[in-house]
Amino acid sequence: MAATVLVPITISRAGVAYATPSAAVDSANGNSFANSGNQFFEIKGATASCTLTFAFPNTVDGQAVTKPITIASTDDKFFGPFPVSIYGSTVQMSWSNANPKIQLYQFVPNQ
Repeated sequence: MAATVLVPITISRAGVAYATPSAAVDSANGNSFANSGNQFFEIKGATASCTLTFAFPNTVDGQAVTKPITIASTDDKFFGPFPVSIYGSTVQMSWSNANPKIQLYQFVPNQ
């Protein structure tokens, strides 16, 4: 099954109200989002720690490249931005469990 696509809240000079991360991560299929290099997200830990793994579109010597990050149950962290040259035009993420909550943001320069 395809990864669950995250839809960002756009931040501008007009302002946007803060939203506590409430979207459940998809531990079965992973999550993805369209990437222009202007996205970042907040992850709020929950009842147990979790490993977030980024999958990169490039390989090294024919081997897939990933980046695992541990999210503790008490964490509330921001991640990003994600350079397109490294993460690709779609960021792919997988999760070891469905405990964390996530909120994706993007900013649009000069708006």
